Amino acid sequence: MRFSEEHPALFFGLSALIGSFLYFETAWWLAAAWALLLLFISWKRAPLQIALMLFFCIYCSHLFASSPIPGIGKAIFAIRSVERHRSPFSTGWIYKGEVHTQGSRRPCTIVTHGDRPKADCDYLVHGELVEQDRFTFGFKPKEWERVPGTWSFAEMRFRAKERIRTLLHKKMKSRAADFLTALFTGEVDDRTLRFEFGRLGLQHILAISGFHFALVAAFAALLLRPLCPYRPRLIALLATATLYFLLVGNSPPVLRSFLAAALFLSGRLLQRRASGLNLLGACLLFEIAIDPLSVLSVGFQLSFLSCGAILLLNAPVRRALSLLLPKRSLKESAALPPLSQFAYASTSFFARALSLTLAVNLALLPLLLHHFHRFPFLSLLYNLFIPSLSALSLLLFLPALALHPLSPLLALPFFKLSGFLADELLEIVAHPPALLDASLSAVLPGWVLAPWLGALFLIGIYFQERPLIFSPVSSKNGCPFQWRS
Repeated sequence: MRFSEEHPALFFGLSALIGSFLYFETAWWLAAAWALLLLFISWKRAPLQIALMLFFCIYCSHLFASSPIPGIGKAIFAIRSVERHRSPFSTGWIYKGEVHTQGSRRPCTIVTHGDRPKADCDYLVHGELVEQDRFTFGFKPKEWERVPGTWSFAEMRFRAKERIRTLLHKKMKSRAADFLTALFTGEVDDRTLRFEFGRLGLQHILAISGFHFALVAAFAALLLRPLCPYRPRLIALLATATLYFLLVGNSPPVLRSFLAAALFLSGRLLQRRASGLNLLGACLLFEIAIDPLSVLSVGFQLSFLSCGAILLLNAPVRRALSLLLPKRSLKESAALPPLSQFAYASTSFFARALSLTLAVNLALLPLLLHHFHRFPFLSLLYNLFIPSLSALSLLLFLPALALHPLSPLLALPFFKLSGFLADELLEIVAHPPALLDASLSAVLPGWVLAPWLGALFLIGIYFQERPLIFSPVSSKNGCPFQWRS
């Protein structure tokens, strides 16, 4: 099959994913179905991919053979990030990292109040270890003891984010500053902001993704274009993506976005072109190899699934929508009257945004119902324009951030414009139309996800292999469609 030959990395990544689920969820039926599909698609490549699936199952069983024992004692805590924690009753700090004890390590979270221990090293923590989930733990510390000879980047990252937060609060209103801080750093300090975006299914805008990396890279490329030749510019963009990754921290969606950017830019440096699906598969394979537990993260699942839907389903959905909104060639568009040109450009933008939204939600709907048991209908409408407004607000903030160290006066107009746009956007999000503020509520069992996503995957492969049998074309007899074999 041509699709499997053109996208081998995608199949390797999916084999690693299913191998990990085979261990974590004992999903033998899913592994057997994937093996049969591989044999059907390409029996020559299937043995290697099945072997990779089994390897990742064994790899996970080796990594997680032993587990810490909850109780009172002490353990080494390696800090990965620290952020503010606000509740209606108190404020404090959330430390995220790994707890090392009894020859095993697991993700661990510590919530503390009062004086903040510096997050620049590992600590020997005395207190109570509490199991929060099968593979995640919390710690209730009584005493922190620095471990000599250890170092963590988390303190520098925290201070950099605090400087950005402080700068924004000086230049614009508080809510706009909180929104742009979340948009640029991925940390949502305002509980109201989190609630308002979550209610409308817009949480993904506040989480760092490839969308944010692309905007930062595009801005850096615009600055460097008149200054650097092509290859040095690519190296500078790779360094920019790395610095941004170090700033925002290592979470599953951030790691996927950084890996995609790094692989894409490295491919350009080596004069190698790769398809988006191959890049996605390579990111999937690398991220699972680095941290197999990430497959259980909701952020990981939503991030990879939404990207896969965009790359695999967007084109078929867009072609289907062209039945209602036919495409025109550039020559035909130029021949239209000015008002018709504006109307066509507007409907074309709407069609692209609608196809993207429908493709993503086709894939994410069962996953959202499984994890959150709710899908707001307004998310279909708001996702047509809120991401674009957010992107514009962030693009106006980036030159302000770059110019401020050189000339605060030159940076001020960009701060004002970015803050104004953020304020208007927040007003729209905070006051949705009451008559349309409804949602679909359902408790979807996990076993539904694999058949649904598998069917969408096969549909996407089918339309990659064989284009639609009709497409919109111009014709003299007035019929907008022409059937094709």
